[in-house]
Amino acid sequence: MLATVSCNDWLDVEPKSQVKDKDLFSSETGFKEALSGVYSIMTQEYLYGKELTFGMLGVLAQEWDYQPMVYLDDKDYTYESIQTEIRIDSLWCGLYNAIANTNKLLGEIDAKKSLFTNPNYEVIKGEALALRGFLHFDLLRLFGASYAEDPAKKAIPYVTEYTPEVFPQKTVAEIVDMVLVDLGNAAEYLKSDPIYTGKAIAETTDNGYLMNRQVHLNYYAVKGLMARAYLYKKDYQNAIRCAMEVIESGKFERQLYEMPYYSNTYPTLLQHELKKTFSSSKFDSIKCKTNVHKLTYKNLEGLKNDTFYHVILNYNLEELDSGKVKP
Repeated sequence: MLATVSCNDWLDVEPKSQVKDKDLFSSETGFKEALSGVYSIMTQEYLYGKELTFGMLGVLAQEWDYQPMVYLDDKDYTYESIQTEIRIDSLWCGLYNAIANTNKLLGEIDAKKSLFTNPNYEVIKGEALALRGFLHFDLLRLFGASYAEDPAKKAIPYVTEYTPEVFPQKTVAEIVDMVLVDLGNAAEYLKSDPIYTGKAIAETTDNGYLMNRQVHLNYYAVKGLMARAYLYKKDYQNAIRCAMEVIESGKFERQLYEMPYYSNTYPTLLQHELKKTFSSSKFDSIKCKTNVHKLTYKNLEGLKNDTFYHVILNYNLEELDSGKVKP
């Protein structure tokens, strides 16, 4: 007995990780999966899973004393090596890929509003708009001129549709304004976010989909991003307004309390002060920011006795901590 199977039957089998968009966006669950898919792209090593956190950007910011050999050109700001070009291309393509997936979701969601149970439509659309703004803001900071240098300089395209068409470059100022528009619209939709409304979400409510909003791009995260964007364009009044809304919400007091007192983010702060006149208040401020310091420095011979370097070398920590040290 022979069994025959056509080639087409084999070819019609779709990979489990890939779903046609007409099927994906036919249900509320599909929209949830599409949003999760954007986050999945962002977690890749060539994006926020490595290079945009402690990888290439950490090297460019000179955060590390030592780095793998593959980053030596990055450290010297030499961008012509094959490995560096691959990393840069992956950043550009990866971020715009995430934006394309976000735009596809946004292009489908309004026509399918009837599929959603409250408040999932508002939360998913708000989160998607926020992601689009966030991703473009990082692209601007990576590939555009700084706002302080020249807000009128051409920078990157701001892509708002799922289309093969090429979007024109916008100026730095235009990009920041478009970021703020997306974030502002996102904040309006996310006023339905349980972290903002205070509505309690149980595991039995939509399988707990809206639980743990503090680890999602929620309403207050969007307000924090808006504060960053306003600060970037030197709109200090609006930056303070958005930041204070987050602070005064009282939603994150426990997280702030649980943050470590020390941070190793600024290991070179003390090094920059070594040649300057010692100040107890300045020393205390530095100690509050980091417990890791670099004391190695070139050309320190012949410094006056009142410098940070001289005082640190000649007094013990107890005397320095007492605040009684006078150079």
